[in-house]
Amino acid sequence: KAAADALGQMNRRRISAREDLEQIQARFVDLQASLLAMESFAHQASHDLRTPLSTISGMLQLLEMRFAEALPDKVHSYLDIMRRAADQMDNLTVDFLEHARSASAEVLAEPVKLRDVIDDVRRDLQNGLTADEMDLSTTCPDWMVLADPTMLRMLLLNLMGNAIKYRHPDRPLQIGVALHSDTDGTHRLEIADNGTGFDPQEKETIFLPFRRFHDKIDGTGMGLSTCAEVCRRHGWRISATSDGANGATFCIVFPALPQAD
Repeated sequence: KAAADALGQMNRRRISAREDLEQIQARFVDLQASLLAMESFAHQASHDLRTPLSTISGMLQLLEMRFAEALPDKVHSYLDIMRRAADQMDNLTVDFLEHARSASAEVLAEPVKLRDVIDDVRRDLQNGLTADEMDLSTTCPDWMVLADPTMLRMLLLNLMGNAIKYRHPDRPLQIGVALHSDTDGTHRLEIADNGTGFDPQEKETIFLPFRRFHDKIDGTGMGLSTCAEVCRRHGWRISATSDGANGATFCIVFPALPQAD
């Protein structure tokens, strides 16, 4: 009898566990549907917001071009403020869309040669900057990483772009990108710069949405949050260090893939 009772109890637990699993799976499906709906809304909202913003920016530019000589200096100042506000709003909608994609888009991971993506981002960022303005060095073997190529490029573009945005006004910008192999079977990508840096006490909160640490520099506070979301979706770890004065270093740790000989 004791054995029969134990077996019956085990069967009831198995049935209960199966029902719980089915509920979890159903909730997961609902969550996926909600995320897809949110991304669709973000796409549409971004488009609907950017269209009138583009019209406003164009009309402001046209107004200043046609009536420049007749407008007093004060009006030129007002037009400049309005144009910068429209540009900031446009940047915010783009950043919201990028963050929505990083949080809800399907991760289509494939083996990617990391150095190729880094070189591609480097070419984009160096466009318009001279060698005197930016020294970007890369130490990166031909290693592969399992990643969604679009999200990986988004991640690197944000991190390396931030180094340019927050460069120190009193010294030429230096950016170092290095890839290391650790003994625990992981790879470690480090992106270091000699810019303005950030308060070391903010090394955790720096990845939260809308966190801005330099009020005098334009930004939406979404870039690093998007980076953290891309890493989370891939199962990677991202961290940041700074002494608050001599630049910042961002580190991404990800599993190593078997490399071809």
